[in-house]
Amino acid sequence: MRKFLFSILFMVLVVASMSMSFGKDKPAYEIGIFQASLQASDGNYSSGDGGFSESHNVGHNVHLLSTPEGLYYIDAPTNVGLSVLSSMATNGHSAAAHKQWFMDDLHEGDKVLFSAACDKHWNCRIRLPNPENPEKVIATNGHFKPASAKTNTTNALCGTGKLTPDAEAQLCPEAPPAPIEPPAPPPDPKQP
Repeated sequence: MRKFLFSILFMVLVVASMSMSFGKDKPAYEIGIFQASLQASDGNYSSGDGGFSESHNVGHNVHLLSTPEGLYYIDAPTNVGLSVLSSMATNGHSAAAHKQWFMDDLHEGDKVLFSAACDKHWNCRIRLPNPENPEKVIATNGHFKPASAKTNTTNALCGTGKLTPDAEAQLCPEAPPAPIEPPAPPPDPKQP
């Protein structure tokens, strides 16, 4: 009984923290273009009783949205209640249960409203307005791949001797030529 109460308390805390993850600063909605749905594997687990055992391969959909800034990989939302109950029934040997949702039925090129709050590692908390009830929001997780990534090929090392001559020739702009001073006018022979 004590384990059950602890599990319920933990579930309430998880749901509360998920709902507060956007806090007051909810990013504005932007438009993404639906690209595709992929199947992500959540792993395998086995269950059995006595001489009969059963193996399950579990997965969920990941949906790709493109924006001018990059590509968002959006996971199907998790059914927290079913995930907790499944885990309790199998002593923690079950995968998270994911919900079916509207993005499972989209076609390439469809426009989708969403907002994303991402950390420095591009792990994101995604919000989408619920098409069945515009007053509600669907919250899930995702990942972002920027269209242009930071590189270490900056000019900061140019001229320091830390680059090979070939690397320096490719990365470093040539120094502008020194300004050529016009020749001094010849002295005026009338002046002493």
